[in-house]
Amino acid sequence: MATPFTVFRKYTGVLMAFLCVLLMISFIVADALPSWTQGGGGGASGGGKVVAKWRGGSITELQLTDALVHRGVLETFQNRLIGLGFQSAQSAGVEDLPLRVLPLSLPTTREGGVERDVVRTKIFAQRAREAGMMVSDETVSEFLQALGRDRVSIEQMRTLIGGMQMQKGRRATTAFLFDLVREALLERSYVDSHRYLFNTVLPAEQWDDWLKVNGRIELEAAPIEAADFVSEVADPTEEQLTEFFALYQDREPSPDFLRDYGGIELPSPAPGFSTPERVRIEYVVAKFSDYVAKAEPEVTEEEIAEFYEQNKERFISADATLFGDDSVFEDETDDVEASDAASTDQTDSDETAADKEAASTEEEEEEEEEEPSDDTDAAKDTNVYQSLDEVRDEIRTVIAQAQASEAIGKLMEELRIELNDEYNKYFDAVLDAEDAKQKPPTAPESLTNLDGVAERLGLERGSLAPASLLELRETTLGKAINVSQAAGQGIPLWAMAFREGIMDRYEPAIAFDPAERNRILFLITERLPRKTPTLDEVRDEVVAAWKRQQAADLALKRAEEVAAKAEKAGQTLTEYFADDDTVTPFRTEPISFLTIGSVSRETGEVRLQLSQPESLVAAGPELLQAAFDLPAGKVGAALNHDRTIAYVLRVAANIGSPEELRSEFLRDGVAWYGAPSTRTARRVRAELTLFENLLSDADLEWFRDTDRQ
Repeated sequence: MATPFTVFRKYTGVLMAFLCVLLMISFIVADALPSWTQGGGGGASGGGKVVAKWRGGSITELQLTDALVHRGVLETFQNRLIGLGFQSAQSAGVEDLPLRVLPLSLPTTREGGVERDVVRTKIFAQRAREAGMMVSDETVSEFLQALGRDRVSIEQMRTLIGGMQMQKGRRATTAFLFDLVREALLERSYVDSHRYLFNTVLPAEQWDDWLKVNGRIELEAAPIEAADFVSEVADPTEEQLTEFFALYQDREPSPDFLRDYGGIELPSPAPGFSTPERVRIEYVVAKFSDYVAKAEPEVTEEEIAEFYEQNKERFISADATLFGDDSVFEDETDDVEASDAASTDQTDSDETAADKEAASTEEEEEEEEEEPSDDTDAAKDTNVYQSLDEVRDEIRTVIAQAQASEAIGKLMEELRIELNDEYNKYFDAVLDAEDAKQKPPTAPESLTNLDGVAERLGLERGSLAPASLLELRETTLGKAINVSQAAGQGIPLWAMAFREGIMDRYEPAIAFDPAERNRILFLITERLPRKTPTLDEVRDEVVAAWKRQQAADLALKRAEEVAAKAEKAGQTLTEYFADDDTVTPFRTEPISFLTIGSVSRETGEVRLQLSQPESLVAAGPELLQAAFDLPAGKVGAALNHDRTIAYVLRVAANIGSPEELRSEFLRDGVAWYGAPSTRTARRVRAELTLFENLLSDADLEWFRDTDRQ
């Protein structure tokens, strides 16, 4: 990890420009935000290329950069204020004191869409002012006090604001923070004025949501492969090919992430001709199993005995009486013999019943007299434990695993520190070369070739050829979790490697493989940038993709023709395709449109997702909706999500009659397990639709891609 000084040196030019911008902001901050909000084009950054405009305003690249800085300042201030209020409440013994206002939603990362969000904030705040909405200083002050749980004084708040240093010798001002909060509250007020649209769910909508989860069908389907029709597609004209390439030239090959349907991933029908960013990774692995095998023979009998005594509750024997007494498992012959004997002795039993009862009474009285006066014995441990001999090998392995885990952790951290020292030296040398306008030095062999380290420490050596994010995500290496004490801790390696600003080339980090419990020290030795090709470079690929799309349309047309004939014949698909060896129809298990995806650990809320029947390949929402819309006796056709298969569809059976389903819906009401999830989904869709409509009404236009990372 680079030191703060080396990081500063590396970004000297950027930081100096940043500090100059903040210096200008500090003198004119009172005018900056209002002028930008009104679209005047002024502000701290001045001119620059316009990156977005809307009805009544615009924003330049430099102004957008400033707005991102402001967003970070506001998010930091809000977090510190909430934390200070919580600490004060905790000190007073009321740590469970809830907030009485909702904190501002403040995305600050490109992954979170920060650029789009800050522009949307400006547009909605502007529309709020046009609608006559106002947020006074008193309102801002009350909101901030509520964020501090009413336990942060005005003086403490001023100190908190003044302590937020924006540059050397310059600190944030109260007016500056108030303007940022005011703009955010104006946006919230404007959105909240439409809030009733988000929370209203009509009875018909409740029925539709319930039916998507509880309405089930058995589907008969016959797949028709789109690939079988590629040979029937003529080559595209140059004009068609150029137009098609322009649509997907900048797109990277990637799946579709269906946020509205539980976040499932499906292969995308859209091709991608751009080569994504890739990384090359060198790594060494400390294999947990090897260290366990090495540690087991060294575990002593004393350690095993001590572990056994300290953890005896782990070795309680199963209680056989949980299965009833032994008579439950007696042979049937014994039962018959016992029954015969009881029948033969019935007379004797009747004659001596009184004597037996008297004897039993006398025995009970004697037992009561012999019972101890205290309950010491009752308090004794009544558990039955496995013997030490029975669990010796198990304990040996547990102790060895703990020792192996500790040894691996210590070894890999020492190695990381060793290589990090080499990295810092190299990093300083690179900065020195930049300062001197010289060619940067070559990285030392210790950071480019880990063979020596692997041989010296007995580690497994590995190398990953240049891989994209999606390719890395599918590897064991990519699935390992970063455990280095640095930014990105706790996230999978595939995300860490491509997240902006987390890792430099040759900077060592450690990841944990949860499947094998191995530890991996890795270095990113090369970053290959994203590349957008020319048509000539990928002409064959573009032609093939164009033909696949045309073939999908032909497959769907054929499926529709077959569906019409099968429906007219009044046959099942199995009967209709009985003499066709090229198509193999099948029948699914009962399926629903939505199914349970996961359950939140925090709230217990059931999260729903689009059903993915095993028999249907890449079943998208359009395919499933087409199936559930089919009336009885009708046969339809639909493409799967990535348009590789056209399915002929027929509902083989409806599970439950309409009357039964309506009765169950009325019984469940609004309290059924999927209700919270469906209400949330409807609210999110309503919010997105509103935002799209409002931004469309504002004529928002971007002149470059936003939040590309």
